[in-house]
Amino acid sequence: VAEPLPAAADPATGVAEIVVTAQRRAQSVQDVPIAISAFTSDQLEAQGVSSTLQLGAYVPNMVAQNNTGLGSANAYYLRGLGNTETIATFDPPVGTYVDDIYISRQNANNLSLFDVERVEVLRGPQGTLFGRNTTGGAINVIMRKPEFDRIGGYAEVGYGSYQKKLARASIDLPLAPTFAVKLSGYYQNDRGYVKNTTTGERLNDDDGYGVRLGIRGELASWARWNASYAHIVARGENIL
Repeated sequence: VAEPLPAAADPATGVAEIVVTAQRRAQSVQDVPIAISAFTSDQLEAQGVSSTLQLGAYVPNMVAQNNTGLGSANAYYLRGLGNTETIATFDPPVGTYVDDIYISRQNANNLSLFDVERVEVLRGPQGTLFGRNTTGGAINVIMRKPEFDRIGGYAEVGYGSYQKKLARASIDLPLAPTFAVKLSGYYQNDRGYVKNTTTGERLNDDDGYGVRLGIRGELASWARWNASYAHIVARGENIL
C-alpha cells in the first residue's frame, strides 16, 4: 500500500497540499475525482475538532448528531442518507473506517481524534472501494504512523467550559532502523452542559480515556506493515 507523502506548502501561494488515500493509493486531494473533504491534524487542531461528531460543522452535505441516550454513537447523514439506529441488525449507510478497519455499528463511531494523521470524508456511494455499507458515503480516519528516524512526541493539557479537563500525549520509539512503535493516550472529563433543575445533577458530560499502541515495520522498500491496538473507554451521554 502506498504511503502518503507529508503535506507541503506551495511557496507561491502558501497553501498546503493534502495527500489522501481515498482511492487506495496516495494522491493529491485535488486530483481525486471524488467529492471529498480532507483535514490534516493541524487543521483539526486549529478548528478545535476533537471527535468525529464535530466534523459535521465543517463538511458540506453532512449532518452529525449523537444518538439519543448514547454519547458514543453518532448518526451521520451524507446527502440526506443516514439512520439513527444502533441495534445490531441495522447497517449504517455512512461507514466509518479507522486505518481501513470498518466499524460496523454506530454504537462506537464517535471517536476521539487523538494522534491522527488526517481524516477524509467521502460524500456519495463508495461501494466500489469501501464496501456495501457506504450508500451515503464514508468517514476514513488515518492514524499517525510511528517514526523510524527519531525519538519524539508531544504532551498537552487543556481546560475549558463546564470544567472540562483534557490531557493527551504521544511518543515515538524507534527500536531499529526499520522498526518503530508509538504509544499514545488521552484523558478527558467534564461536568456536562445540562443541569437538572430539580435534582441539581449535571448531564451530558463527555468523559473517557484511551490508549493506543502502533507498530510499524519495513521488511523491504516494497514491503511494509503496520499494526495497532487501541483501548478506548467512552462515557459520553446524550440525554437531553
